[in-house]
Amino acid sequence: MKDKDKELLEFISSFTTEHGFAPTFTEMMDGINEKSKRGIFTSLDRLVEAGRIKRVEGKSRAIRVLDSTPQ
Repeated sequence: MKDKDKELLEFISSFTTEHGFAPTFTEMMDGINEKSKRGIFTSLDRLVEAGRIKRVEGKSRAIRVLDSTPQ
């Protein structure tokens, strides 16, 4: 897992704990200083493949953290 992926996972986990729901793509971009949605999509795909999060396609804020343990 790349550093950006770890940073995004930590951000999603913290945001979800604080707010009770997952962040939007814009909030994720702002939260980890990513300039493109493509970068967020790529990191999310890697996190799904690694079994760290689960996504529901076509729904906003439909990200669930499965494992936020640092690796």
